Parts: sequence; C-alpha cells; structure tokens
Amino acid sequence: MRLILIMLLLSILTTGCNKAYFQPPPPEYEIWSKSGASELDVKKAMLECGMNNPFGETDPKLYPYNRNRYYLARFCMESEGYIERGMNVREACRLYPETPACQPDAVIPKPSVERRLNSKYCQHAKSMIDPAEFKQCLVEAANPRDSATPEDCVYWFKELRAECRP
Repeated sequence: MRLILIMLLLSILTTGCNKAYFQPPPPEYEIWSKSGASELDVKKAMLECGMNNPFGETDPKLYPYNRNRYYLARFCMESEGYIERGMNVREACRLYPETPACQPDAVIPKPSVERRLNSKYCQHAKSMIDPAEFKQCLVEAANPRDSATPEDCVYWFKELRAECRP
C-alpha cells in the first residue's frame, strides 16, 4: 500500500515536468490563421482591426489593456475569415457577458489601414528607426569580428516592422 502511495505521489509530481509547460506563450499573431494568409497578413489584419500589438498585450504602460476594445478587434478578425486557435471570442464572451462587445447590438469595426498605420505600435516603431543607428549598424557589420551582417541591419531596421508600412 505504501509503495502504491509513493508511486502515485511521484507520478503526480513528475507530470508537471514536461518541457512544454515551461515555454512562454506564442506571440498572438501565431494564434490566428487564415487560408492563404502570410504571417505579415495576420499582423496587418490584427492592427487594422484595432489590436494594440501583434505580439500580444505585452507592455501595459504602452498598450493598456481594454477588454471591450480587445474583444471588438477579435470579432473583426473573425469577420475577416481569421480563425483563432484556443478560446475564441464567443467563448470569452460567455465568461464576461457584460462586456459591451459581447452584446447583440455591438458594432464590430471594419479593418482600417489608417488605424494600423496610426496605431501606437506603428508610431512607436517609427520612432525606433533612427537613420544614424542604421548607418552605425552597417559600419559595425563591416567589421569581420562582428557577428552582425549588413543583411541583419536591413532586417532589423526595415523588415522587423513590415506590418507598419503602407
């Protein structure tokens, strides 16, 4: 009997030792999919629908969380044919039925390129791209001892926030 209890206790304790439990959640744009849509398409759609950030609600100071706005953006994504892996917005509305976005008369926003380009995320991205830093990156990349390459500089300063270009 004692052996059974010890084995039971060990099995309970070791079930939480799976590597997957210790992984950070994926960026939010990986949760959304649509047939034929690229990663860039998903990021653009998220911002056009009003999400703060395609990576998720990462910085509460820069991107304050607002459940209603977030749910409206999720409904917008669904209306554009995107599928959310995990708990979809309708299931979330069952948990928070008082949220205005969950009401039958809620007005679901349409995607807007202007909303995307004027989002805090894209405005912050524009302020991060400093031409002097780009030139300095290229100078440092020319040094054979540096691990960065000129291609890395182009990626960091141009491709990294491609979703913020018109």
